[in-house]
Parts: sequence; C-alpha cells; structure tokens
Amino acid sequence: MAPRKSYNDLSKAMTCLLRHAGKKRGLYFTAGGFVRLWDLLPCLRCHTVSEDVEQDVVEIVNVMFNKDGSPRFEQTIGPDQHIWVRATRKHTIRAINPELPAEITEQDVEEGRRHRKKNQEEQQWAATGSSQLPPIVGRVKADFKGSEFVDQEYPHERYLDLQRGEFVIVRSMSPEEGWFRGTTLTGEEGRFPAVFFQPAEGAETQ
Repeated sequence: MAPRKSYNDLSKAMTCLLRHAGKKRGLYFTAGGFVRLWDLLPCLRCHTVSEDVEQDVVEIVNVMFNKDGSPRFEQTIGPDQHIWVRATRKHTIRAINPELPAEITEQDVEEGRRHRKKNQEEQQWAATGSSQLPPIVGRVKADFKGSEFVDQEYPHERYLDLQRGEFVIVRSMSPEEGWFRGTTLTGEEGRFPAVFFQPAEGAETQ
C-alpha cells in the first residue's frame, strides 16, 4: 500500500478523471457516474509508486471526504463482481447524474464491455496502419441491415442500419479489413462495410 501522504496526489488524479477528464481518456461511465475500477487503474499508475494501486484506490474511497464531511468517492460491486467507483459531486461530464442510486446493471456491464472492445479495436487499427482521421462525411451507396448482421469474430460488435442515400460520418477506417466505423446523423454509432460508403465531394479516403 502507498504511504498515506501519497494519497493526496492519487485522490486528485481520481477526482480529475471521475469528474472531468475520464471520457477523454477512453473510460466508460454509467449514467450515475460509475467507472469500473480495473478500467481506471491504468490511468492512475503514473500518479503513485505503490505496487498495489487497486488497494490504494479502495482505501482512498473509504478515507477521503469533502469539507462538509460527505464522502468524496463511492464504490459498489457490479453483477460482474468487479468494483465500480464514482466521484460524488461536481461533475462536468455531460449526462452524468451522481444522485442516481449506487447500482450497476447488467446493461452497464455489457455497455462497458462493448466500449472496451471498441477502444481495443481502434487501437489495433491504429497499430496496423488504419486511419484515425478527421470526420469524413459521405452517403451510403446501398442499404445495409446491420441489425441482422452477425460476425462470429466480433459477436457483440454494433453494426449500423443504413439506407441508400443516407448521410454517414466515418470516424475511423481500415480499408484492408473492409470496414469503417461511423456515426449516422441521428447519433447511432457502429461498423459498416467500406464498399457501401461514397465520400462527399472534396473528401478523400486514404
């Protein structure tokens, strides 16, 4: 366990991630502001010399309080049997409501798993030369019923339902694998075949 004097830096890092910067670091948040502890740990290791960061975080959750005596952090156990933690106030991350009950649902667990899978896939694409690029707007060349598509390699991946002529925004691409990841104008995000995409005039796919 880290010396207690080092808890202040670790607590500040937790506060920054759980209240403000966590989504930018790729963390998945529940609607109530909870993050799976194992997802949080890699972001915290540079803030301590301790060999047991997990135990330090659990200790901080139990001993750190706000000036009014209320807990600074809160933890709960999810249906996946993992510890999930959250900051209890002053969030700037949109759509987070720390007043919600300290509960983790099966849907939270599944959404978190999908989020990690997506991050891992994008990292793999980047490592193999795929493009993380400014958004490219284009139209769909043919209907694609992603909700009926099943990929045995990625059984939990999301695929978009697209109609010919619909606008879609490509966020990342890996042409050698034949798939793009994009967002519809209604906010749906997922994968779709690269051959279905026609860039708008002036846009290029490398």
